[in-house]
Amino acid sequence: MRSLCQVLQVSRSAYYDWQHRGVDGRRLALRSRIRELHQESRGAAGSRTLSALLKVEGKVVGRYLARRLMKEGGLESCQPDAHRYRRYPE
Repeated sequence: MRSLCQVLQVSRSAYYDWQHRGVDGRRLALRSRIRELHQESRGAAGSRTLSALLKVEGKVVGRYLARRLMKEGGLESCQPDAHRYRRYPE
């Protein structure tokens, strides 16, 4: 273990602390809720919008945490193009 930690440039105490750390249930719940809200917006909601929507629900989430959770979930916001009316020749 010592050589592996040296190669990765991580202290052994940090590795063992990470290994024994439990799963954060709040973070998992937020990640799933962010995924739901992102799907409801058809992929248009970004981190600012998602943090505002969660704030309305009573969950305090900053935009940077929302951005990090989006990145962990592989979510990206993409704005739909503006609808353009075509002119047909008469």
